[in-house]
Amino acid sequence: MSLDTKEFFEKKADYYNILNDYPPDVFGFIPMGARVLDVGCGSGRALQELVKRNWTVGMDLSFSMLEKSKKYTRNLVCADAHNIPFAEGSFNVVLVSFVWHHLQHPFKAAKEFWRVLKKGGIILIVTLSHEDIANSLFSAYSDEYRKKDEERIPDLPDIHALLEEVGFDNFSYIGKCKHLREKTSRIIERIDKRIFTTFELLSDKEIEKIKSGIKRDFPEEVFYLWTYSILIAEKV
Repeated sequence: MSLDTKEFFEKKADYYNILNDYPPDVFGFIPMGARVLDVGCGSGRALQELVKRNWTVGMDLSFSMLEKSKKYTRNLVCADAHNIPFAEGSFNVVLVSFVWHHLQHPFKAAKEFWRVLKKGGIILIVTLSHEDIANSLFSAYSDEYRKKDEERIPDLPDIHALLEEVGFDNFSYIGKCKHLREKTSRIIERIDKRIFTTFELLSDKEIEKIKSGIKRDFPEEVFYLWTYSILIAEKV
C-alpha cells in the first residue's frame, strides 16, 4: 500500500496536536539568529519555538497544516521539498524533522536543501534510526510495526551516504532519549486516529494487537523511553 503524503496530512491536521511535545533539545543545535527553513513544518510543533529566536520560514505540502501554523508565524509557504521556492544561499539552517521518510525523491530534495543553504550552513535532520525503531513502544508489541518502520525510514548511514554524494561534509550524529509518562487513553487515541503513517500500513488485527498489549500492561498511564536521532551536516 502506498500513501499520498499530502492527502494524509490534510486529513490529520485537525488533531495533529495529540502528538507529544516537540523535543526541545533540538533547538540547541540551531544558532540564535540564524535564518531557518523548517521543511515539513506541519502544524508548527517546532515553529512555535523557532520563531522566538530565529527568522524562520515554515514550509509544508499541506494547506491545512499551514493553517494551524499561522498562530505562530505568517512566514509560511506551501511547497514541495523537491522544488523549494527560494534563491540559492537563502538560509543558515535547513531543519528536516521527522520528514525524511516522506520524501519521494530524497536525492533531489537533498540537492535542493544544499542549494538554499548558505556556505557554512547546516542541514539538521531529526529522525529515527533503526535502533530507535527497534526500541520504540509500538515495536515492543508488533514485529510487523517494526518491520514497516524499518522499510520506510532510511537508517542513518543511508542518509549520510546520500548527503555526502550531494556534497555535504562535517557530519555529526547525536542520539537522544526522552522519558515520557502519558495517559494510556492518549496513546490509544493516537493509534485510533492513525496519527503515524505506519499505522496506515497495518491490518486492523495488528493494530488491535498493539492496543490490547498496551492497555494490558499500562491500564492507566504509559511509561516509556522515546529515542530519536539527530544528523547534522555542513555545506562547505
